[in-house]
Amino acid sequence: MNNAVFNVIDNTIMKARNNADSCAEDYKNSDGLLVCGKCHTLREIFLSLDKTNVFYERYKNHPVPVPCRCRKEKIDAEKMRLKQSEMEMRINRFRKEGITDKNYLKYTFSQDDNKNPNISKACRKYADNFSEMYNLGKGLVFCGQIGTGKTFYAGCIANELISQARSVLMTNIPRLITQLGNSQEAKNCVLNEISHVSLLVIDDLGVERDTPYSLEKIYEIIDTRYRSGKPLIITTNLKYKDMKTEGNTSYKRIYDRILQMCHPIPVLGESRRSEESQKSTEFMNDFLGLN
Repeated sequence: MNNAVFNVIDNTIMKARNNADSCAEDYKNSDGLLVCGKCHTLREIFLSLDKTNVFYERYKNHPVPVPCRCRKEKIDAEKMRLKQSEMEMRINRFRKEGITDKNYLKYTFSQDDNKNPNISKACRKYADNFSEMYNLGKGLVFCGQIGTGKTFYAGCIANELISQARSVLMTNIPRLITQLGNSQEAKNCVLNEISHVSLLVIDDLGVERDTPYSLEKIYEIIDTRYRSGKPLIITTNLKYKDMKTEGNTSYKRIYDRILQMCHPIPVLGESRRSEESQKSTEFMNDFLGLN
């Protein structure tokens, strides 16, 4: 056997021995093997080698260090700590890079007032089963009037998935159009992100300027995501039936892709913003004595 091989093995054993924790209570058992004085489990073993093994003669009576039970527990705890730390760093990065409006951060399931219990339940189920939705490439399109909670529900899903350490981009069309109008390098970067994030959320589709340039950029965005085969969530004030029956070719090619990727969820009811505004007005009137 080449001496270089033995040297590598000997150095590895020596390194393991030097890195092992020891304490004054450690002792030898009847076989001459070191035992941990804390947990009373072996800190050394003899290698189980067949006599025909080329390493037998050299290592047959050579104790090899192994982690005792408490050492294993310490190693496992450190691995868990590092794993948790890496997970938290990853989540913070996804949240910082993927949530483009700080208001979106407020939209979480813990803040859901459950005014639309069926929709709340559906959104939670979608988030909880995202692996399946991801594999199927299935997203959602929230349709409804202004202020009914479409963005809130989309944000709940986005924030929940980020908490699961999944990459998400939640943004709007005007922001993406602006980014696509920059340099070719910047454009490629945006399209690459649109294509690769686990979930793309586009808020308020339909509020952008109605120009040929905007429509072409919207198509480029939607088509890029469509070709990726990954889930897309859209919120829009447009009606589902109007999207489905759109006759204008420029719009139709956009809506057809969206409806192929996204399951429609109508979000009905009174405007939550109007309710909040009314509550705020009543509070201030009471506070200022204007009632």
